[in-house]
Amino acid sequence: MGIKSNGDPDRRHVERSTATARDRAVRALEKADWQDWADILAEAGIPHAGTHAMRHSAATIALDEGVALAVVQELLGHSDIRVTRGYTHVSSLLAQDAATKLGRALFSTTATKIATKAEDH
Repeated sequence: MGIKSNGDPDRRHVERSTATARDRAVRALEKADWQDWADILAEAGIPHAGTHAMRHSAATIALDEGVALAVVQELLGHSDIRVTRGYTHVSSLLAQDAATKLGRALFSTTATKIATKAEDH
């Protein structure tokens, strides 16, 4: 439960009761969030889609808007950034932008001059 007991049976009971109450409160909030989501979709006339799928969409949109992966990790509450990478889907715009930047770096006039000078030696 995260809270260490000193061995006192009364304290252990309080710790279990507190943890159980906390778990119930979290479940109630999650249910309320789910209902809020369902209401928003219904008002917009959109068929119901799960909240989990929207986590993926939110992460992708955030990345499209230039939000750093570490920030998306924090927003999603992941302790390991590898989990966040699994939630995100690189959009074609991001892939295209990366390819353009890489192409510029590899094939710009400056890069060509540097490569040519290296070959001359």
